[in-house]
Parts: sequence; structure tokens; C-alpha cells
Amino acid sequence: MDSLLIDGTNKTPKIEFLTTGDLKMEGKSIPENCFEFYKPAIDWLIDLKNQPPNKITMAVKLEYINTSSSKTILNMFKILQDLTNQKQTEIEIKWFFDREDADLQEEGQNYKTCTKLPFTLIPY
Repeated sequence: MDSLLIDGTNKTPKIEFLTTGDLKMEGKSIPENCFEFYKPAIDWLIDLKNQPPNKITMAVKLEYINTSSSKTILNMFKILQDLTNQKQTEIEIKWFFDREDADLQEEGQNYKTCTKLPFTLIPY
């Protein structure tokens, strides 16, 4: 399995999913076709379940998320939650948000509540 690297644009986040378990998403998430954009990342996470590292740390620093992206990101977290439920790996989510953006702070809190994953909310 190779690492997944997707360059960001003014509408899509930069994605760096490394086989070491270091996962990063950064930028805006307002793609024209959310399913098409995130499909490689979803597929990569599903494949990761076959040979998960001992620890996964996912750092998410998004400036803006549209509704379809929010649902897709929740699906990504649920895939990671499955790894935790199967006791295959330890997972930590670091949710970065602009301290003046209450919506993104709330979004992170909602993900934490919905998934029961260990989230750290980090204002910047």
C-alpha cells in the first residue's frame, strides 16, 4: 500500500495520508463532486484496514466545509472508528479550527460526539 497525496486547490483540501499512520487534510472543502473527490481517500482508508499501523493520528485543518463534504468526512471518521472498535489500532484526531470560527469548532465537537473517537479540538 502506498501513501496517498492529493494536492489542494481553492476548492479542495490537500490530503496527505501516509502509511506510517500520519494523516493530514488541510484547506477548503467545497468540491464540485464531493464523492468523486474523496473516493481515493475513502478507498485508501478502507484498504488501510487490511494492514493498519499501531497508531493513526489524523490532523484536520479545514477553513470551510460544505454539507456534502461534512457527511463524507464523517464517513471517513467512521471507517477509522471501525479500526478502534476492532482494537486494531489507536487513533487520535486533531481538529484545528480558527478560534473565531464557532461553526468549525462546533463541527469538530459534533464529529467527536457522533464517532466517539478521541478528538482534540485545537484553536489557532
